[in-house]
Amino acid sequence: MGQSIKLLYDIFKINSEPFYKDLLRLDFAIWVFIITGIVSLLFVVLYYYVVDRPKTAKLTIWSLFLLVVSIISAISAYMIASNTIIDDYLSISPPVPEYSQDLIYFSLINFLFGALFFLIWSSLLKWKSSNSSHIPF
Repeated sequence: MGQSIKLLYDIFKINSEPFYKDLLRLDFAIWVFIITGIVSLLFVVLYYYVVDRPKTAKLTIWSLFLLVVSIISAISAYMIASNTIIDDYLSISPPVPEYSQDLIYFSLINFLFGALFFLIWSSLLKWKSSNSSHIPF
């Protein structure tokens, strides 16, 4: 399962070969995936059961929540991956490689995963909402 999650982050084959090897060697992709799923779930519960008011039962408010989840997911992916790679290379003392472009790609993929998780959780949990059960579809 963990290997499959790691491979999902390189689905478009846009990462460099050294970053791809570190992606497979280190476990940051699994943690980022889990954190993204949990953050998405929390925001879906927040939208459908805490902020559930007639004024917030609009597609624009739901889209705003989707955007916030995706941005949080992208930022957390960048930070977790960067810190894990830096810690790993500093522990074995070679110079830390420059992966800024690869980290941006990784973050953008996680931005999409955040949106996908939010859509999936929304589809599964919206039915019990009193005001927003018809949002987004």
